[in-house]
Amino acid sequence: MAYWSVVESVLRDHDIERDWMSQHPGLVLGRQTGRLRCKDYESLLLLALEAFGPALGVEAGLRGYPTKHGPLGVAFMSCATLAEAMQLGMRYHHTRMPYYDMHIQQHGDWIWVDVHERLAVEGLRHFGMTSALVEIITLIQTLAHVPKGQLQLYLDCPRPPYFEAYEDKLPPTAFNWPVNRMAMHVQALTARPPSANAEALREACAQCDAELVRLGLASSWRERVMARLQDQAQATTPTPRTIEQMAQALFVSERTLKRHLQREGCTFKSLQDAVRLRAAQTLLASPDIAIADIALQIGFEDPAHFTRAFKRWTGDTPSVIRARLNA
Repeated sequence: MAYWSVVESVLRDHDIERDWMSQHPGLVLGRQTGRLRCKDYESLLLLALEAFGPALGVEAGLRGYPTKHGPLGVAFMSCATLAEAMQLGMRYHHTRMPYYDMHIQQHGDWIWVDVHERLAVEGLRHFGMTSALVEIITLIQTLAHVPKGQLQLYLDCPRPPYFEAYEDKLPPTAFNWPVNRMAMHVQALTARPPSANAEALREACAQCDAELVRLGLASSWRERVMARLQDQAQATTPTPRTIEQMAQALFVSERTLKRHLQREGCTFKSLQDAVRLRAAQTLLASPDIAIADIALQIGFEDPAHFTRAFKRWTGDTPSVIRARLNA
């Protein structure tokens, strides 16, 4: 729904409002559930294009701020550099852009991000390509100050008549190009978002990893295990506490799971400890939750065992960290 709300804001800001904007069955359902099905989104976009015109893609792309992307947007804002944000974008973009594939490469002093159509929808290609590429530019310039001279756009369509109205808002743009591409000078990769926050980044990435698994897009066994461990709040079944339980949850043998994790440079215990530490640090920030209750919540039946483990992870006891967090 956050994606459609951006398009809806464009229409309303231009005094365009139609009956279908409130009566479309898919939109009614979307407002109730917070999610809009792809087929309904496509139907609504076709109606919006008919009402607004082909410039809708650029207009929507210029409003593609990080907050539109939920946990992934928080992750972008929390990155230490634009290079880190781009890596996250490549890792998670299918959770937000199921219609497109993105490929990144370096050519001399420039980083190229090419966007290719993955799922074709008749009537939406121009909207999709322009909105996706303009949105990448918007995200970059929202996260950190990058001069327009360090950014370039390439589109595979002829120059549209409406483009003149947007030239001052976009970097240099070439048309009739063989590929749809955003280019960024390597100097921009070191730009540092002022909102960088390592803890917020870890939390946001945990949610994104869980979403990868729910959507069947997880690319590594580490991601699958982490998502299962981190998804306790939303889980309808108990979170696996042992590697045997985790293997059963992932429909593989314990031996196979151990082998996959070893190849990826980790163990079940190291991943479990990382998730437990993160959860414990979050709970310790709430002074009303007893340390014994925190121990139980993250899987320790004996608070003394939790205290010893926490000191091994951080060098301090939970009570010391709690005092520091609430100072």
